[in-house]
Amino acid sequence: VEMAAAAVSSDVAALTPEAEIPQAADASSAKAGGWQIQIAAASSAKLAMDLLADAKAKIGGGLGAGAITALGMAMAFLPTDEGKRNVSYRDIVGVPTSCYGHTGADVHVGERKTDAECRVLLEGDAAAHLRGALKCSPELAGMPNQLAAVTRLTFNIGVSGYCRSSIARLFRAGQFRAA
Repeated sequence: VEMAAAAVSSDVAALTPEAEIPQAADASSAKAGGWQIQIAAASSAKLAMDLLADAKAKIGGGLGAGAITALGMAMAFLPTDEGKRNVSYRDIVGVPTSCYGHTGADVHVGERKTDAECRVLLEGDAAAHLRGALKCSPELAGMPNQLAAVTRLTFNIGVSGYCRSSIARLFRAGQFRAA
């Protein structure tokens, strides 16, 4: 997880209160809620900020600042991590899947989703994965880099897989470096 968090941190050039950062003149940075996130890849900046703003507005209720930051960080990279298919398909193990890896009873193979529908699904899925990760590892609430990495991890192994993992056990034991 520390390596995954470092990967997130290497892609996110800075995450500090707006007052500490000079105003950026290029398109590779954007502001949301008093925080400025500078994304190394300029093409990801608008999507990252849009997703972070939507997360705060729609699904951030009850989440602390660290968790909201983690959600925005995770959502900035999940599209690249997962890839997107607008037409639902069966994944490698036969699970009906759409958009950015969304699964569930609402997915029907061959059904087409718009980009906007895929974005809504991503927002909901990311928030659900983050909340699930926090239930297993509440100690990560104030650790946005680690929580973002864990949220991204849960997209691949599921929340229950994460909760049973050695990574989650190490976090619960306070062994953050080992995790």
